[in-house]
Amino acid sequence: MATAFPTYSTFDNPVVALVDFAALDDMTHNLPLLAANSARHWALIRNDTDTDLPYAEGWTARPTLYTDILPAGGRLELTGPRAAVAINAYLTSTPSGRIVTTERL
Repeated sequence: MATAFPTYSTFDNPVVALVDFAALDDMTHNLPLLAANSARHWALIRNDTDTDLPYAEGWTARPTLYTDILPAGGRLELTGPRAAVAINAYLTSTPSGRIVTTERL
């Protein structure tokens, strides 16, 4: 009789990370929140800062070109194909607090 071994993925064990504010580009003011990942099925971005974050899905965020604004203390949940794209924020200075990302592949 064959023994069935369970399979695991990060869907069972999500990957949680803090966004590194050192990655903020001084010239463009663009901060990568999540890199594009075609294997990602779900993501959550928690804005635990004192700053509203204009963010772009799939391109570089700019002062007048962004998808939406993630308010201070807000959460952004991404599912399906939308979860696979890169997410970038536009910041003119480093905020107080932290941004936490959670991904499931």
